[in-house]
Amino acid sequence: MRRCYASASQQPCGPSGSPPGLRPALGFLASAASFESLCRAVPLVIRLRAPDPRLAWLRPRPVSACHTRSPASQRRSTKKKKKKKKKKKKKKKKKKKKKKKKHG
Repeated sequence: MRRCYASASQQPCGPSGSPPGLRPALGFLASAASFESLCRAVPLVIRLRAPDPRLAWLRPRPVSACHTRSPASQRRSTKKKKKKKKKKKKKKKKKKKKKKKKHG
């Protein structure tokens, strides 16, 4: 697993994913959330504490970059490729040569 840094203080996360100092604050999130989302739960706590909704754009978004972005090679492999339909060539009908009737 990758080591995740939760905030600007750059503390490495504990075994459960949250930095050691924020453990009590994230206790309610710890049970339900996975390792990846716990790394991103710090801005979520900031969001819950922020009083003024007009300051929402200043706060970091709690959207998890861990989940949404996958490596390019992985994206390419999961994408369904469209099969190109081959055009059927029309066969030209050969004209039968008319046999000339021989008189004689």
